[in-house]
Amino acid sequence: MSEDQIKKTIDDAIKAWANSSTTLDDWTALHLACKDNDEIFMYLVEDLGADLNKRSKEGISVLHKAAICNNTYLLTYLVDSANFKLDD
Repeated sequence: MSEDQIKKTIDDAIKAWANSSTTLDDWTALHLACKDNDEIFMYLVEDLGADLNKRSKEGISVLHKAAICNNTYLLTYLVDSANFKLDD
């Protein structure tokens, strides 16, 4: 396997992880990154293409989680840049 194939395999695995559920509540890596991990959140979204629309079993979106965590940076990003609607 070439170095490029190995890198692609690793990148694909990380992208799959970014969009998978990480807990029994179906929280994704984005949900978990909403609390004090803005850099990781942005990496997951911008570099890995993580799905901003995933919700937990209880219907909690990343917008909800950012609000619960009082993360004004992510709230602003989600509403202004990611075009989340406040009534979602």
